Order: sequence, then structure tokens, then C-alpha cells
Amino acid sequence: MNSSSLYIDAPAKVNWHLQVVGKRSDGFHELLSCFATLDLCDRVVAEVMPGAPKSCIQLLSASTQGNYFPLDPSNLILRAEKIWRESGGLAPAIAWSVEKNIPSQAGLGGASSDAAAALMLLQEHATQRLPDSAIEHIAGLLGADVTFFLQSNSPALMAGRGDIFVSDIKLPARWVVLAIPEFSIETPAVFAELNAPDFTGAQVIEAKVGSEPGPNQLFEPALAVAPQLGEFVAQLSQFANFCMSGSGSAMFAAFASQDQANSCALSVNHLCKDVIVSQVIPGNVLDTPKSI
Repeated sequence: MNSSSLYIDAPAKVNWHLQVVGKRSDGFHELLSCFATLDLCDRVVAEVMPGAPKSCIQLLSASTQGNYFPLDPSNLILRAEKIWRESGGLAPAIAWSVEKNIPSQAGLGGASSDAAAALMLLQEHATQRLPDSAIEHIAGLLGADVTFFLQSNSPALMAGRGDIFVSDIKLPARWVVLAIPEFSIETPAVFAELNAPDFTGAQVIEAKVGSEPGPNQLFEPALAVAPQLGEFVAQLSQFANFCMSGSGSAMFAAFASQDQANSCALSVNHLCKDVIVSQVIPGNVLDTPKSI
């Protein structure tokens, strides 16, 4: 592909089911979770800048209020590029642009999906590509969810830190209502609240994934970190059965039709910072890069 400007639509995910199996020797937790991607996407654009001294990044737009999107080296896109180049990848400097539609710090995987898209775009623009094994290693360094977005179909049952593909999962067609509260929840703080009695045990080898979402074993630890989550869920539960995605703070409810989802969204809108209606999308998680 010869275009100097390429893009990928990077989808959000929800954790349809999440159980904590145990704690690993490396300090991370062993998880078993069903990941399902949505048609809610960020658009990640990579434009080559021949002769420029270094890459840069800008936020083109943000459809959700208060979306956290750093424009410094802490941004996961720039971190992905840095590790990719340090690992031997060669490409001209890149001007990154992002249309941010996925709420940040909400358990929807937006930053990880963006980083996975960035790795694919770097490979497309590369004058020297990295082997797939190196890309897989970089994804693991960036975060467990990055591996899912790069390598898996959706919905998928994932193990390990959420980075080991177990099997494809079939879910019925579902629309979801994403309810985003005014507060965010820090993932490390949630995992720090887990104790041995919370673990399901290593003997669990297959999640019981149903047509409806839940349970999520990170909910109680998240509640300990952010007690206001309890009141938020209590208010939402008057209208539908909402489940937490990831470590929060986003809650979601599933419906068989768009009309049902839209009706629920109208009912809970006054409770939330943002309400988004989206559809579960089966198939490849990330599409191939496209020219602008």
C-alpha cells in the first residue's frame, strides 16, 4: 500500500464474563474472560513525514467529555512506536491523529485497541518490518488487552492476563447500552483489593459464558476502591441488568434489539456522564489499514 496516510478503526471491547482464577508468581492475576468487540471505534490515522526528526500525535476530536488522551510519551500509541523502533522496526516519522470515541479509563480497552492499531499501521508504513513474533512480544509489553486486539477474533475466551487465546465464543446478536459515570477507576487499585478467597482456583478451565453478560469478579474490588459505584449501579438496575466491563467504571446492559437498547439509553441518560448504544460485532477484531 503506497498511500502516505493510512487509518484503522480501533474497536472498544466489553468483558462479557470475567473470573479471577488466581495470582501468578510474576505478580499479575490469572484471568478467564470472554471479550466481545463493539462497533464503537476510535479512528487511528498514521501519516508518514519523510525527513521529519520525530513523530508527533494530536487528538482530532473527542466525542465523549473529559476523555483522557495524553499528548506526551505516556500515550500508548507513542509507547508502541518507541518499542517497535527499538526492536528494529524502520519507518519514517509518523504524524499520528486520533478521533477518540471510546470513553477512556472505563474498562472498554480504548487505549489498548489504539496501540494495537498503531502497531499494524507501523508495519504497513515500514521500510523494515518486524516478524509477527516480535509484534506479539511488544503487544505483551504494552498490556494484555493489546494482544487480544491484535491476534484474536471476537467474541473470544481469553486466559492468562487476558492475553492467551483459548477459544472462539458464539454469542447471540446483541446491542449494548454503555453507561459511563462521572468518575473513573484505576485498574491497579482494583486488582490490589483482590485476596485469595476471591479466586476461583486453577482447576477452572472453562468459563460459563451465557447469552447475557456477567458475572464480573472485579466488581466487588472495584466497589471497595470507588464506593460511589454502588449507588450508580443501584440506580441503573431500576431499568436493566447492568454488568461492569473490565475493572470499570463503565457498566453495560445487553439487549436483543436496537429499539430496546435505545429505550434503555433514554431512561438512564440522566444518571450518566455519557450513554452510548453500540452493537456486538463478531469476526476479526482489527481490519486491515485503509487509505485516506
